[in-house]
Amino acid sequence: MRKGPQKSLFPASVLTVTTLVVATFLSQGLRSSVPRIGAGTLREGTEDFLRAASNQDIPWQELSEEVFREAKLKDKPILMICGDRMDLMAQRIDEKVFLDREVTAWLKTSFICVRVDLAQRPEWRDVYLQVERGRAHVNPNWQGWMLLPNGKTFNRILLSGVSQLDARWFMPIVRSSVQRFREIQRGGGGVVPGEAQAKDRNFLIGSPAETPDTSRFGDYLEEYAQQLAKAAPVPAHFLPPTQQIQFLLITGRTEEATALLDRLLMSPFTDWVDGGVFQQALRMDWSEVAFQKSAVRVADFLSVLTIAYLRTQNPLYKYAADLAFSCLADRFRLGGFVRGSQFADMSANGHSPIYSVPFSELREGLTPAQRDTLFKFFPLNRRLPAQQTLVLNDVQFASENLAELAEVLLPVRLAKAGKTRYFGAEQQADVAGIAVARMSRMARLFQDHDKSDVASELRDKLETLLAGDSVLHSLRVLNEGHSTLKDALAVSDAMLEQYLLNGNLDSFERGLRILLAAMEDFSGPRDGVLVNWKPFAPENWPPDITTPGLVDSFGESSAAMAIRLANNYGKILRAIKIDDLGPAVGEKLAAFAETSVRVFSQPATRVGWNAAGYFCSAWRVLKGSVVLVKGPLAVDEATTLARRIPHRFVAPLVGQLTEGWSLKADGVYVVSPDGVAGPLTPDEVTGQLGG
Repeated sequence: MRKGPQKSLFPASVLTVTTLVVATFLSQGLRSSVPRIGAGTLREGTEDFLRAASNQDIPWQELSEEVFREAKLKDKPILMICGDRMDLMAQRIDEKVFLDREVTAWLKTSFICVRVDLAQRPEWRDVYLQVERGRAHVNPNWQGWMLLPNGKTFNRILLSGVSQLDARWFMPIVRSSVQRFREIQRGGGGVVPGEAQAKDRNFLIGSPAETPDTSRFGDYLEEYAQQLAKAAPVPAHFLPPTQQIQFLLITGRTEEATALLDRLLMSPFTDWVDGGVFQQALRMDWSEVAFQKSAVRVADFLSVLTIAYLRTQNPLYKYAADLAFSCLADRFRLGGFVRGSQFADMSANGHSPIYSVPFSELREGLTPAQRDTLFKFFPLNRRLPAQQTLVLNDVQFASENLAELAEVLLPVRLAKAGKTRYFGAEQQADVAGIAVARMSRMARLFQDHDKSDVASELRDKLETLLAGDSVLHSLRVLNEGHSTLKDALAVSDAMLEQYLLNGNLDSFERGLRILLAAMEDFSGPRDGVLVNWKPFAPENWPPDITTPGLVDSFGESSAAMAIRLANNYGKILRAIKIDDLGPAVGEKLAAFAETSVRVFSQPATRVGWNAAGYFCSAWRVLKGSVVLVKGPLAVDEATTLARRIPHRFVAPLVGQLTEGWSLKADGVYVVSPDGVAGPLTPDEVTGQLGG
């Protein structure tokens, strides 16, 4: 690590900053308020943040042009609540705030009330104050915004430093917002509507371009990983973005990456019953979690486990990766799509009928010898008859005795197999595309043909979301034609991974054309900037809501994905020709990636660890190397080499090659910022890039 007294460019102390974020009410306040989800409460597969408020007397509306016309006509401000039904704080506020009579009376009288479902409209996670919220690690799954009838913000409600989410907390915000609205109408108020948002967006897209210090960012993450490995207080009650572990892995800091990964594996976040990871903790020290999942987070966890296993050969990582794959393929999949979320089934005592284990089940399902074996891996209290959660005791011991661990977990899974799980966010392109991409990559690197078949089947289903080179966000909004940048990027990523998996040139071309169309459709106000979406009613919105996505608030950010895909497609396209797509388009994509890296350097540095996805992509562009394999067995040889250097992008060259590449001898070539080296042997490439 870098030594000396110099000041870090990144947030001075992640652990200090985030102690302000909703620390004190989680352990007891949320536990008692989380409802059990059952057939009478939630219709499976329904995006229901708006419907979740059906028991409230507040006249909530969906976001539309009519909302602004009504606000202008009635001379009222707009209260816009952006939330996700899966989020525990959203559930708490619905129960303790929006059922309160005084709150209801004020909102009905003084506001036009709007709810935006972040499961169905994920682009709204990043619209307002993205840099400020990302730096402070504010919960992205619940946001409150006070808007003027012209769409400009004049107040905000963010979950930071709140000790009690109830009407006593909420009502002063409501009263002050009404007063501020009236003062603004009179030309005063002491606040310029939209000013904070404009400054945040201008910093995000208008900062001077510069080269990011990826080495310093690595030092920053190393310190975080070392603190976390020692069981220091963690910086958030959400599962940390796995892009942090990914950055440490791809930059050769394997020891620090696995220390952070092991901390996750030995926490209640990791599910040893169905596989994957849970989304949210009840305590800041991760000692208790809510038993809900995000498919995107499970897919990202799968990706990190895949790389970690191939880098370390730790069999526990492969076992956990196989479980995560099964979680997506067997639990989340429905009708050919991977659903977006699994809802919590937590009871009032904080345990789960599915994911916690009562001793009555252990006595019935396991022999005394099996129970003794289970206790060796999971420190359950033999004297506590209530349900307990399976939290792994030691990664090294589990790795050395993996066969025993796998065997003893089988009867536990059988006991839980028949219990009902409830899911939401169906048929969405961003979720399905990301899952397919990660699952395809794992199947390829593990050379698992059964998993390859599953990934290919899911990839084929993505065709139903395509309209030419455009990608619809969901089949549920087919008639609206709603789409976002991340939808296109996720599907493009899935197509690229299918090409790497089986050399299907049609998949490569389809993914490339989707990426190029997205770069045109979502072009931003500056070269190298793509915005997350285009508003449905631009005449009613100030321009500063069209923002790029830099913060890893929902898996890898859209900016990071765009840079990574442009770089990878561009490097391949410099060597192959597809109709009208050739080296010139490849140069354009590579130039976009390099420009985008420089444009986002300053805001990413300010955001810090929540922009780890960007720093992964930036390192790949600035310091990483793409490996291209030429020859009749290019697909198989590229896969074999990728297993040896899984932290690098290795691609086969299939189809018609450009004139320069057609003259090159068969073999392996390393494409770096310094040029093209080769042909090389796999051993030479591994020696050069394996660190």
